Amino acid sequence: MRIFTAIGFLLPAVIDVIVTLVGQPPGYWQNYQAVQEGSPGGLALLSIHPGLFIVVFSVYVALTAFILLRWKNAYTLIFGIAVFTGHAWGSSSWIPVLFHGLNWYSMIVYFILISLPLGIALNREMQHTVLSK
Repeated sequence: MRIFTAIGFLLPAVIDVIVTLVGQPPGYWQNYQAVQEGSPGGLALLSIHPGLFIVVFSVYVALTAFILLRWKNAYTLIFGIAVFTGHAWGSSSWIPVLFHGLNWYSMIVYFILISLPLGIALNREMQHTVLSK
């Protein structure tokens, strides 16, 4: 897998961590127990300290990128799709919180927008694979 494809798979994960931090209520920054998070792992880390959340998430992204770039089998694509889908859903759950009044249709637009870079990268990767044979 090439780097741009791995980035395409990881884009929703990076957006997920950003919107998770931005979406915290104002009181969270004085009391970490006021955390708002649906993921049990994220909830546990954020209730300790946002810096811990960022560090652990950075390690997770680095490890995921390593797997996507180094695995050379059919399971790589399945793994990438699972990472993409999970974080696309997770990050989309912040849309109503951060942008009051946006509805279900805004989530469809969001999914289309985050799918474009991955679709372009996968298309280029498939062309590269076909041309290199």
